[in-house]
Amino acid sequence: MIDFNKKYNDSVIQDNWKQGLLPHFSGVVIGDGTMIAMGENSFRIGGVLQHHVYPICESSISSFMKFEHEFVEIEPRQNRVVAHEPDYYAICGEGGMGNEGFVAVIKGDSLIWSAFFTVSNPFYELRMQGNSIIATSTHDRFWKFPVSEPWNVKIQSDE
Repeated sequence: MIDFNKKYNDSVIQDNWKQGLLPHFSGVVIGDGTMIAMGENSFRIGGVLQHHVYPICESSISSFMKFEHEFVEIEPRQNRVVAHEPDYYAICGEGGMGNEGFVAVIKGDSLIWSAFFTVSNPFYELRMQGNSIIATSTHDRFWKFPVSEPWNVKIQSDE
């Protein structure tokens, strides 16, 4: 669970974030260096594209850096919403490829968490629903991220 009273200051994560970069990693990256790998599946039911994502395991940026050094440039959209108390904002956008999207919660210029996926397509709109961020992708899917447990994301084709 994300603790909003904790300092999230892993230097690798935060330094890259400030340069507009995220680890090229499907899953959730937390500003303290924790990484939660997410499986991604895309399939068609009745001709309609569906996506399913699910947590696989927990790792760390230090482990990631031992094996992989690739970071991806991200392009945030201009919209943002208050995600938790007045100082925490959710933002969204896309990665360098047309199929990638991300949602992140920030405080100032510090990353609290980000969720990056290769099956989502870019996210272009955000809104809050209770304690969850609803991010709309260009696939017209609604990704519901619990603010404190973003790895428990649910994807819907309608609201």
